[in-house]
Amino acid sequence: TDNVFLTGDALQQSLAERERRMATVKQRDTTALPNFPVLTLCVVAVLAVIVAVESFATRRNQKPPADDTPIEYPRRGWIATLSLGLTCLYVYVMHAQWLGFRLATAMYVIALGLMLTRMNQRRIPAIAVIALAMSVGLHLIFTKVFSIDLP
Repeated sequence: TDNVFLTGDALQQSLAERERRMATVKQRDTTALPNFPVLTLCVVAVLAVIVAVESFATRRNQKPPADDTPIEYPRRGWIATLSLGLTCLYVYVMHAQWLGFRLATAMYVIALGLMLTRMNQRRIPAIAVIALAMSVGLHLIFTKVFSIDLP
């Protein structure tokens, strides 16, 4: 098909019509939104205080064994380290565009879920459903609602 270009009077009429239509568009009033970063910070701070109080109460109420051996607390530092490493890997894979958003997100959620459940085989179906829902749901939200292009 050949491209059709307007010239002369036809172009001027088309531009005038478009200007007339644009002039009739009324802008909506702006809606004041809450300050989400501050709101998120407050929620996280409250949850951190709750966790700290519960942790302190749990450790305080534990009685040492009769033979005076030290109490062994589970080492959770490796979970945080692996979670951080896995998150950095996810961001790098997305940045390098090796995988699409949906596949990378599903793999990330599955890996993180398996790590947090300590490879519990009974949790795999639930983790897979959550990963699928998150990857597809987030993709739809970002692309359809927020109009953000994802890889």
